[in-house]
Amino acid sequence: MKKASTKVTLRNFVEDLHWYIRFLNKIVAAKKVVARPQEKTEVLEAFVFKVAALWEVLVNDLLIDCLNKDTSRYADYKGMALSKNLTRNVCAAMLTGLDYLDFKSVGHTRATARKILVPAHNPFQAISKATARRIDEFFTIRNYLAHYSDHAQRKLMNDYRNNHGFTLFIRPGQFLYAYNRAKTQIRFGDYIDAFLQAAADMSKALGVNLP
Repeated sequence: MKKASTKVTLRNFVEDLHWYIRFLNKIVAAKKVVARPQEKTEVLEAFVFKVAALWEVLVNDLLIDCLNKDTSRYADYKGMALSKNLTRNVCAAMLTGLDYLDFKSVGHTRATARKILVPAHNPFQAISKATARRIDEFFTIRNYLAHYSDHAQRKLMNDYRNNHGFTLFIRPGQFLYAYNRAKTQIRFGDYIDAFLQAAADMSKALGVNLP
């Protein structure tokens, strides 16, 4: 039985993310069509959803790929007898209906992965706390942009205050467009770096070499 390829899943994520990096660099450098800072911040806010979706697809596909390698932990968790080796389609169906397909945080994903993946095929534990914190903050931004609710704004303001020392709320686009002198890039790039670092850490944990 041919097993799912974690390498392909991770490679696709990294390649897609690099395409977005090149596209956003064009937007930031643009002098004519998208010349005004306000226009650039609008594009950055729109791309928050694209990048967030890439991560959610990666997590979903990687959970299926890793479950496809060995279903024994899932069988213990569910209290049922299962063959250790099942097809990828069956593994995908096994995940449907469980409560973690709505990824609340990296910590939530890691907790779920521990329940259903054997340690040898669980790359999510390799994501560092600092990287997880940055990814979670990105999703707090995504949630605010999706709802514009008071609750979402309070959560984002807490991140601004606790992680960046802000005392006033600013629009996510302005926040993401701000230049980080230490890293010589706009702040959006800091979050892209976190996603790439997570992919690199998980690849290493799985023994996968990415180009």
